[in-house]
Amino acid sequence: MFYLLVGVAMLGKLIWTKKFESALLPEIKNLVNQNISIRKMKVSEIEEVIKLNTKNIDDSSLNDFQDLLKGKEIENKIKWVGTSGKNVITYTELFSLLHLILEGGDIKFERAKRKGLMNFTIAHFVKYEKEEISQIPYGSLNSAYTNFVL
Repeated sequence: MFYLLVGVAMLGKLIWTKKFESALLPEIKNLVNQNISIRKMKVSEIEEVIKLNTKNIDDSSLNDFQDLLKGKEIENKIKWVGTSGKNVITYTELFSLLHLILEGGDIKFERAKRKGLMNFTIAHFVKYEKEEISQIPYGSLNSAYTNFVL
């Protein structure tokens, strides 16, 4: 009984402090909120993100990528060329990039937020392989995210 009372007291204190907001609220939002948005970044951060991803994004898409990072609408989908050692397009670095630039990207997305991430990715990126553009299939993207480790 003593442990139950202590647990209730600790939970009550946690709920009514800022720790609740920082500890549990992101997890709750992750489960029910499907909205995906780019976090506000300084110009220097944007430049660094672009620099780190030039090997994964076709040169013709760099302006669209920069617009995306600034929170602007993009004219064309961004051509993703990130490959594994076998020259097959992979999504691991794309997921890492998205978690870096998205609001709440410090935790792996689940349920509604995950669905939002898949839809955001499909709306803003295409595979660009051997000079051919192809849409990213939802199923492939979702499966790859299952194995993604943040």
